[in-house]
Amino acid sequence: KKFGQECIGMDSKHDLNNDRAPVLVFVVENNAGSGTPLAFGLSNKENQWTIKLSIIAIKKNIPCDRDDCEHKWNYVNLPNGMGFERVRECNSFNWNPFVMTDKHRPSKIAVTNILRGTILCWFHIMQTIGENFNQWNIPWSLR
Repeated sequence: KKFGQECIGMDSKHDLNNDRAPVLVFVVENNAGSGTPLAFGLSNKENQWTIKLSIIAIKKNIPCDRDDCEHKWNYVNLPNGMGFERVRECNSFNWNPFVMTDKHRPSKIAVTNILRGTILCWFHIMQTIGENFNQWNIPWSLR
């Protein structure tokens, strides 16, 4: 509840396990200015639906802002009978940050109407500009 109010980072990695199952990572900036994990998502594929499910699960578990609240939670069976989810009794319904991500289109689609929007990360912006400069044969003196 303290960090990630304005912006969170999101990316995934596919070669962390033998099955190459995507691990979705959400990070926030802590009070020391360093990145710290907010949540991890593990699924059998990476598409807008699995990303959206991860975001919804995080959103359901951000504690409220009340200092006197115990932030209780419990496990609830999914309506389709195919598992369960953890849900806080108190939610921070006002948690609506931007998501900084790469140019992965399913990530952008997944964030739509759930969080504030997406921001392309600076590394990927510079990488794309560099690739385009090379393709367009822009001389170094003009870069």
